[in-house]
Amino acid sequence: MQVVILGAGEVGYHTAMIMSREHDVTVIEKDSEKCERASQLDVRVIEGDGTSLQVLRDADVHNADIFLALTGIDEVNLLSSVIAKSLGALRTLARVEEVEHTGELQKVLGIDRIVCPDLILVSEVSKTIAMPQAISQEIFGGGKVRMIEVLIDDNSRFRGVIREMRIPPGLIFAAIFRNGDVIIPRGDDEIKTGDKLIILGNSEAIERFREDLKVKERRMKVVIAGGGVAGEHLARILEKNHDVKIFDIDRSRCEILSKKLSSSLVICADVTDPSVFEEEDIGNADALIAVTDNDEKNLLVTLLAKEHGVPKTVARVSRSEYLPIFTKLGISKVISPRIATAEEVVRMVRRENVEKSIILEGGEAELLEIVVPDDSSISKKLLKDIDLPRGILVAAIIRGNHVIIPKGDDYLQPGDRAVILSKSDLSSKLDKLLRG
Repeated sequence: MQVVILGAGEVGYHTAMIMSREHDVTVIEKDSEKCERASQLDVRVIEGDGTSLQVLRDADVHNADIFLALTGIDEVNLLSSVIAKSLGALRTLARVEEVEHTGELQKVLGIDRIVCPDLILVSEVSKTIAMPQAISQEIFGGGKVRMIEVLIDDNSRFRGVIREMRIPPGLIFAAIFRNGDVIIPRGDDEIKTGDKLIILGNSEAIERFREDLKVKERRMKVVIAGGGVAGEHLARILEKNHDVKIFDIDRSRCEILSKKLSSSLVICADVTDPSVFEEEDIGNADALIAVTDNDEKNLLVTLLAKEHGVPKTVARVSRSEYLPIFTKLGISKVISPRIATAEEVVRMVRRENVEKSIILEGGEAELLEIVVPDDSSISKKLLKDIDLPRGILVAAIIRGNHVIIPKGDDYLQPGDRAVILSKSDLSSKLDKLLRG
């Protein structure tokens, strides 16, 4: 696929890094330092203004299967997408920071897709809050297969050597994330405190697993630090089922929030002040979500929350270099809106036969729902007879309405939907295996 990306900032660079593994990518960027950074990837780099007709022609936009406008400036992204479409790009996607009127703009300007980082952030956080013990969750096969990502603590029943555990039927431990490494576990692997464990299973087995953990749907006390666009949208979603307090230091912004929100309690105070934690009883919250525009403030707030015993902490981080720092300090879930946006863009640009793809651990691994093609070299072969690399796992097979958690004697056949976990550096090998 021919892909043209405008912008080599955090979103554009991360998108180019992932997509260049499988597609021919051209990056347009006017900042010379960003161009130099992008040139280290396996991409073609053009230094210039993405709204220039000549620059877009030089990038061969007329031959592009998709044009992705991912700069941080809405007007540039919208204008360049319109021009790219007129020059012959088959599909266009624009990143827009302003939440309002995105649907209307998409229709009026004829852009195929518009993505908003703040709304993607809200979606990611909402999924995190939905299941208290889980970091995140996803569904495949129209809900027939579900995935949850669980953080292992000292009290987890899943600490220890896997073969010594009683794994509930219908479930599979698909991956372990540990200190940046991706482990496709075997029986002799050990799950340790601090690991993130990917569990897949049919929907009934996952529901039983939730009940086994005594996970009940209940109203939670949720604190949101930051009353900006993301904080407001989060409060709107969460206040339907939970008791929400939202903090912001800007009095005029608090007045706006109090008019827009239905049941959330809006408090004008600096939540980084330890005395506010005491006065507002934040330590008794079930979850704290820090979504201010300041990374340092988000870190401080979540660390204060941990110190006060809040069991789940979620932090927004803008600078990707801070991600490992936040994670090492024990923040339950760290979300970069820019990287999440890049991953959402990659999901939208699906490969042939790929129904759904989920980027895991910042791009280190991927979960794919794939329709097995008729000409696949691995169909009708027993899985134990296929030379799968250690970093690829067939985690589930959906055959009609039946879900199979496969073992060595199971097989894939054309038309099956397979949920496959793959390390990102093995994606090309996976494609070859599927196609033969």
